Amino acid sequence: MEQETQSKYLTQEELNFMLKVARKRSDRDYAIIFLSYRHGLRCIELLSLRWEYVDWGKSTIFIPRAKGSYDGFHDLAKDEINLLKRLKLTVRLFSIYSVLDFNYALHLA
Repeated sequence: MEQETQSKYLTQEELNFMLKVARKRSDRDYAIIFLSYRHGLRCIELLSLRWEYVDWGKSTIFIPRAKGSYDGFHDLAKDEINLLKRLKLTVRLFSIYSVLDFNYALHLA
């Protein structure tokens, strides 16, 4: 008997709850969830982001993709630009060591 596999997605209500909790916690946590959702980022793609990938003048971000997908530039909405500007004020590097506390993430696995 073949098992039927079905992809599971967050409902809008679940996403809104996660964003609400993350926003109360920090801009960093909110950015992680928000950008991952908006741009369909895998964890490794999120961790590979760097500040130099953001083109502030064009309001775009370069996304290096994983799993054979194509790297590319994504447009950033005004709310994303504002969020990234706030985040940049609080961290020096947009990397695995500043956007996501790597040791904390390892303990969650």
